[in-house]
Amino acid sequence: MIPMSKALAKYTANLSLQEGLNVLSTFRSHKIDIDEPKNLGGTDKGPSPIELLLAAIGSCQIITLAFFAPRLGVKLKAVETVVEGYLDPRGFMGVSGVRPGFQKIRISTKIQAEGPSEKIKELVRISEERCPVNDNIRNNTSIELLVET
Repeated sequence: MIPMSKALAKYTANLSLQEGLNVLSTFRSHKIDIDEPKNLGGTDKGPSPIELLLAAIGSCQIITLAFFAPRLGVKLKAVETVVEGYLDPRGFMGVSGVRPGFQKIRISTKIQAEGPSEKIKELVRISEERCPVNDNIRNNTSIELLVET
């Protein structure tokens, strides 16, 4: 295990329940309404937490590609990603033996780029290896839950 660095960057999301299932989330100066669709009891004021997770995976991959492309001499012309998650809702309802989270996530990415094919392959490898969101999904990340009542 690699020891924790003293140079850790801290990211914070502040969230508060608004009404029904609607949650207001604030990140730096940005705000996002998070909600469930009406058929699940929400008011559909925003994406659901699970949809945001899919968006986080896809956007992290795209950002990682865009960040490292110029460093490898690759010019990205276009990047499009579709992230699909397959979830059994019985897990959320507490059915024994069924995970509440995704059983499978599929990331489909189309890249239009100019540069040597070996550099483009390296870029794809780097994006999969270094995307922080993918890393958090694929590896166990310690979660400490503190609750005040």
